[in-house]
Amino acid sequence: MCQFVETIRIFQGNPFNLERHEQRLNHTIRLFRSSAPWINIRDYLQDIPKEDNILKCRMIYHPGGIEKVEYAVYHRKMVKSLKLIYDDDIDYHLKSTDRTELDRLKELQEYCDDILIIKKGFVTDTSYTNVCFQDQNGWWTPATPLLEGTMRQKLLEEGKIKECEIRPEDIQRFHKISLINAMIDLDSLSFSIRQIHP
Repeated sequence: MCQFVETIRIFQGNPFNLERHEQRLNHTIRLFRSSAPWINIRDYLQDIPKEDNILKCRMIYHPGGIEKVEYAVYHRKMVKSLKLIYDDDIDYHLKSTDRTELDRLKELQEYCDDILIIKKGFVTDTSYTNVCFQDQNGWWTPATPLLEGTMRQKLLEEGKIKECEIRPEDIQRFHKISLINAMIDLDSLSFSIRQIHP
């Protein structure tokens, strides 16, 4: 059976961006079971550990419902360089626990910390984050992500980032890239586009 995951940031007992996680989880389930009852994620977050650090909650589920909820203290990966990797067939539009395709591509990162995936001529995501690029007009995120992340959606709705199509040759017109996901805020893990390597 297919397994999926929501990764939720929790700080001082409070889950972050819960509404968007809940929408994505229920949308995914209903792709397989259109009549499935709505799942309220908060009902499954009753035993959050008391911890002063940021927690990473992994909610594993399948079309039949929630399978398990795991908590761990969050440790951010240090990423300061990306390798451009081209793959026109990769599909990760649902946040599956099966990361085989992503892991296969990540093996090609060589001396870089992670990869930036190009699909059918357009910039998509890294192996575990959406991306945003900064120029003099603000922050832009590719209109062609592999996965529509919850942080990405939040920032778009708040008007803090905008969408546009970005090709590899367009990267040079920006000066900075920021990695974002449910655990990483805009511009909290960012670096010069000079650290994106062909």
